[in-house]
Amino acid sequence: MESCSNCDHNTSEPFCPSCGQKRIEKRLSIGDIIRDGLSFMFSLESPLWHTFVMLFKNPGRLSREFIAGKRKYYYKPFQYFIFTVLLYFAVRGLLDFDPVDNVMKMQGHKLENMPDNPSIRAGHFLSRNVNYFLPVWALVMAAFDRLFFYKSPYNYAERVTHTFYAVAHYVFFGALLTPLTIIIPFMDHLKYPIMALWIIYSITSFHNRDYVWTIIKALVLAILSFAVYVAITFGSVVLLI
Repeated sequence: MESCSNCDHNTSEPFCPSCGQKRIEKRLSIGDIIRDGLSFMFSLESPLWHTFVMLFKNPGRLSREFIAGKRKYYYKPFQYFIFTVLLYFAVRGLLDFDPVDNVMKMQGHKLENMPDNPSIRAGHFLSRNVNYFLPVWALVMAAFDRLFFYKSPYNYAERVTHTFYAVAHYVFFGALLTPLTIIIPFMDHLKYPIMALWIIYSITSFHNRDYVWTIIKALVLAILSFAVYVAITFGSVVLLI
């Protein structure tokens, strides 16, 4: 009988009955690290996979189940946000893509002759640091959600749980659609409407009642929360740089 490497519980079983960790019988190798990474990313039983699939199928149900206590089955909202942000910046880095420069090029501007003004500098700053600013949108969206759906039984923290999932998956759509934008430039006109429609769908899915009226309120909520988010972040950056 040996002691568990994780909790020191004495056991002869392959998995510790106290903490569940598999018995470790050899030193860590590069192969172990790669297998753990692939299992985390692609295992059908991993929380990341369950979260990813449910956010496409029924994002509201994911949030409701997480709030109700089903925490081990799904990836935590802030962790999922970090994962999608890292994926988004990895895609941008690999493709050497800057969304602000791309918009300017589509408007017919040459990058070498691009005017230097506070708005463009602020746009570049926000684009490079979007991971720090998008949580503001999640917090603002949750506040508007409480205002528009005040009869729902969720407190502010529980609504933030859902809006973090929503904003994180919004970022994932950004990563997914960026290569298509480069291949098919017209996709740049469709990318943000597609992402906005998903935000609206996630809100209606979360509240799951009075469907037509819920869609109307979700549409207004999405527009107002994004407008306030832009006003707060863009306005602050313009004043500071």
